[in-house]
Amino acid sequence: MSVLITGGTGYIGAKLARLLTEQGEDVVCFDLRPNLAKVAGLGEKARVVQGDVTNLDDLVSALKEFHISKVVHLAYIKTAEAEQIPHKATRVNILGTDNVYEASRLAGVSRVLISSSVGANGLQSSYGERPVNEDDPLFPVSGYGAMKGFNEFMGRKYAAMYGLEFAALRIAFAFGHGREQGLTTWPEDYASLPAVGKPARLACAADQMYCLIYVDDVAEALARMCLAERLRYPVYFTGGHTTTVRELAQQVLQLLPGAQISFSEKPGYQAHQYIYRLDDSRIRDDLGFSPRPLRESVLAHINEARAAAGLHTLVA
Repeated sequence: MSVLITGGTGYIGAKLARLLTEQGEDVVCFDLRPNLAKVAGLGEKARVVQGDVTNLDDLVSALKEFHISKVVHLAYIKTAEAEQIPHKATRVNILGTDNVYEASRLAGVSRVLISSSVGANGLQSSYGERPVNEDDPLFPVSGYGAMKGFNEFMGRKYAAMYGLEFAALRIAFAFGHGREQGLTTWPEDYASLPAVGKPARLACAADQMYCLIYVDDVAEALARMCLAERLRYPVYFTGGHTTTVRELAQQVLQLLPGAQISFSEKPGYQAHQYIYRLDDSRIRDDLGFSPRPLRESVLAHINEARAAAGLHTLVA
């Protein structure tokens, strides 16, 4: 099996590429601006191709040249940036995703997976305090969330019209080290800065609720979706840990006593309380996936930041 990952040298893509090559799969990392350092050491099982998802020919050429059987689409303009540059975001996030579908159809790809988001659902208040499941209606409050919902709709349409196997992974709030792009930096800063002895001031309130998942676990969920013999559903939630930002910071303080972490009294964009109670029974039952414990995730985040700075790792 050959897998093409759009955004394949990015925050999630590089981790997914590593997991798949470790499973013996051939991987093509398709990226507009390839970060070769992110995928260094993957060996002959991984190739890097420069290409643009807004260019249909780039995608078709790569899919045919490398005899791709499955595509994982991760190349998007993210959340807060998408709100500031809506025209460009629409071109990349909507046209780019449609190009992935159309190129996959033309090249005979068997399965397409896309990264979706809890932003497609919108606010927790739209559902009350109950857990939200994948069949609940969508109430997006951002352009990014609406784009994700539309892309899910079109993926289902391609599946119905052309027999393309399609599934979306609706990702909770991903955190971890190495987030090189994005206006929303606190999911990295809360641990990456204290890990190297720097203070962290987070642009969100201490009592804000999130469903959080470690970025490595997102990659694991996608890998399972990619390698599964079949997928029973068109949409899966990642699941995650429902917690406040204060409780997350306390996890850091337990591992790094004396860490300096402060919060914003007037949070901006991240004041949105996206859904934070997720029913993850579908991905657990169908793919056997559950995120690692929160403390283990925070420790892994800290140690990745420390390793990048040449510091010794911590032991729980």
